[in-house]
Amino acid sequence: MSYVSYGNDTLATRKKVRFYNRESSAETLYEGQPLCYIFDSTTNEMGINKQTGAEGSTTAESYHNEGKLVQVEKPYSDNLLHFAGVVASGSWCGKSIAATSWVDIDVFPPNGAKVLVRADVECTVGVTVLALESDSQALTQPLSANQGRPVAIAMETNAALDSTPGLILARLCPNEFIYQDQTGTALSVAVAGTSDIVVNRINVTSAQTSGNFCALSVESTSSAGAGSNGYGASLYVQGDLTGTPSSHWNPFGCWANVTDGTPATIITVGEFGLYVDGATMSSVAKVSVLTLRYQFVSDAAADGNLSIFRIVDDGSYDPCDALISAYDSTSIKLAAQSNAAVSHTIPIIVEKSAGGIAPGTYYFMVSDTA
Repeated sequence: MSYVSYGNDTLATRKKVRFYNRESSAETLYEGQPLCYIFDSTTNEMGINKQTGAEGSTTAESYHNEGKLVQVEKPYSDNLLHFAGVVASGSWCGKSIAATSWVDIDVFPPNGAKVLVRADVECTVGVTVLALESDSQALTQPLSANQGRPVAIAMETNAALDSTPGLILARLCPNEFIYQDQTGTALSVAVAGTSDIVVNRINVTSAQTSGNFCALSVESTSSAGAGSNGYGASLYVQGDLTGTPSSHWNPFGCWANVTDGTPATIITVGEFGLYVDGATMSSVAKVSVLTLRYQFVSDAAADGNLSIFRIVDDGSYDPCDALISAYDSTSIKLAAQSNAAVSHTIPIIVEKSAGGIAPGTYYFMVSDTA
């Protein structure tokens, strides 16, 4: 059902749904309150068992029960992926609902509608991200502790909502954010199989002749005191290995293919840089462009199989020869074996087919003496 009138966003769409109260006591329903579908419902609203066609109050999974499409409840940790919309203005707003009641909600169309939502966080127009929070009747910040899912962007400025929840215009746009987590459980892409699997893919081509080109840009700015403490401020990648892979396994992969043309400048597969300007660095305890860290808690690989760097030469040319040029006679040396004069060594395992330096373990050595 659609309502269009002067003063409302003409893109806004309303839908009648049935609110179910999961709490042990009655709940007061508020205008702008976020609601989520009961995605695992097997309860009918039409009174017909979709499996048998007979009268019945429930329908088993896989028989297209309409309850999943019309039944809603307050956000909880197990339904945040199933945002339905926000409670629209109406005579039932402010009523106490003990069990169930039909209500109207403003839903989100693909182009995003600006509607009134209930929020409990300070908002800035066009900037503040608003998210679902488990067991909450208002939108808030995307909190990690409660698996908060971003679903809207504030369309008004109000600095008082962080102390008292209230109404504010917002654009419903849950599809603008990446959220693939259900009750803290990873979504599954396959039970078994042998094919390669990619969950999210970006594949673009640029024919530009000048300027810069980037398929994906991730940027974050921290203007207060929060740190990352091991997490990446702009990007954090984690892979959890619970089985036995058939080949090598790595949580992050980076590969460059150069197949045509004559590159005229510099090619790097990965680049890390640190830029400091205007900051006071004298009190910083440690500064590094790259930190490599590993932890073995219960068991470790054999000494001959453990290294910080592993270099594999799979081609007919021999780029491993370039390792010989990594040499500074005053401090850092690359050698085929350890030396009693060095303080620290970084092992590098070289695996290759033929030519150049021999396969084996090499070391970056930091010497006490030149």
